[in-house]
Amino acid sequence: MVPDTPTISCNSTQTQHTIQMKRRLECIPILHVRGTHYNIGRAIGQTFKSMIQEMLDSWPYFNDHIMKCFLQEDGKRIYENSLKLCKAKFPDLVDEIRGMADGCNLPFEKLFLLNIDSMITDKDESVVPMRGATGCTSIICNKEEVLLGHTEDAMCEILNNCYIISAEIMDSSGRLIEKFTTFSYAAHLMGYTMGFNEHGMVYSVNTLFPSIHKNGTPRAFIARAILGAKSFDSLLDILKDCGHGISDGMSLNVHFAKDEEPRRMFYNIEVMPPSPSSSEEIPESLLSILTVNSGESSVHCNKYLRFNAKEQSLPVAVSTNRQLTLERHPEPSGLSDIKFMLSDQSDKNFPVYICDEMHTKLSHIKTVAVGVFDMMGKTWSIYLGKPTESEPVAVLPLNF
Repeated sequence: MVPDTPTISCNSTQTQHTIQMKRRLECIPILHVRGTHYNIGRAIGQTFKSMIQEMLDSWPYFNDHIMKCFLQEDGKRIYENSLKLCKAKFPDLVDEIRGMADGCNLPFEKLFLLNIDSMITDKDESVVPMRGATGCTSIICNKEEVLLGHTEDAMCEILNNCYIISAEIMDSSGRLIEKFTTFSYAAHLMGYTMGFNEHGMVYSVNTLFPSIHKNGTPRAFIARAILGAKSFDSLLDILKDCGHGISDGMSLNVHFAKDEEPRRMFYNIEVMPPSPSSSEEIPESLLSILTVNSGESSVHCNKYLRFNAKEQSLPVAVSTNRQLTLERHPEPSGLSDIKFMLSDQSDKNFPVYICDEMHTKLSHIKTVAVGVFDMMGKTWSIYLGKPTESEPVAVLPLNF
C-alpha cells in the first residue's frame, strides 16, 4: 500500500489552461460491486483505471492549483490535519480512497487531495469556476407527480469521466452495512452528487461557498457518510458532525420514501460550517431546514437562501441569475415542467443547462448529466443530453 506521508511532486508543464471540446458520449458505465470499504474502492479503481489516470494527468485545476497549493507549507499542514481527522472519524472512507488508489496505481495522496480540494485552494477565488460546482440546480416537485430533478454540473474534464456505482458494503464478517446507488465522478468519493439508498433516502447535492472551516470535516466525507443514513434523524446527525462541523458548505435535497410519516415531504437542508465566533464548547455544522409539503415545490442552486453567509462572489452571481430564470417559470407540476426548466438556456451567460457548444461566462463548466427521480413510478432517469431534446440513457429502478 502507498504510505500516507506526502511524497508526490507537481509538474505543471504537462497542462495548459485551455478548454478542449470533447465529444459528449451517449453512455454511462454502471458498476455493481460488493465487498468491504477497501475492496469496493479497489474495484472502482481497477475498473476505471485508465479513465482516472488520463483525467488527472490532463486536468489543469488539479495539477496547476491543487498540487501547487499542496506543495506549500500551508497546504501540507491542511493535508496532514485533514487526514488525521478523517482517519479518526471515518477510517472506512479513508480505506475506500486507499483501495481506489491501489486499484488505479496512483499515490493515495493524489486521491485524498482531490477529495479535500476546496480546503487546499480556498485562498484563490480565481479557481472557483474550475471546481465546476457553480452550476448545479435542484428542483423539487411535490404535487400530483412527486419528482426531484437535478443538473450535475462539473468541470469540462469531468465530462464523460463519470459512472454509476451500485454498492453493497460489507464488514469484515460479511454482514451488510450499507447498500446504495449513486452517480460518481471519477476518482472522487461516492456521494457528492445524487442517488438513493436502501432505506428509501433519495437525494441531490448542491455545492455552497461560505468561508472555509479549516478544522472541519472535509465536505466530501460528510456527503459520502450520508449514503448510510437510515432515517431523517440519523441524516441530521451526520450533517451536524458534532465535534468538528463541516469544512465547507452544501445544500441537500432529500426525501425518505419509506418514512412512516403519512405526509409526503421533501426537505432542503442548507449546511454551513460552525461560526468562528460561536461560544459553543462542541462545534457542529449549522443547519437550516426547509420542508416542502405536498402541493409545494422548491428550487435551489449554489447560494444560501436562508443563512446570511459571506459567500464567494461568482457562485452567488451565477445562482442569482439562474434562480431568477427559474422563478419566471410557472411552478412545476410534473415531469414535462421539470425537464423544461432543467433545459433552460434563455440566459446565455448563466444557462441552467450548459451544453458543449455554448460559450458562456462559465467556460470551465458543462452539464455532465441530468437526473430525475420519480417517486410515484419509483425510477431514476439519467440524461446526458438536454432533457427536452433527448431520451434518458438509463432508467434505474429505485430498489429500496
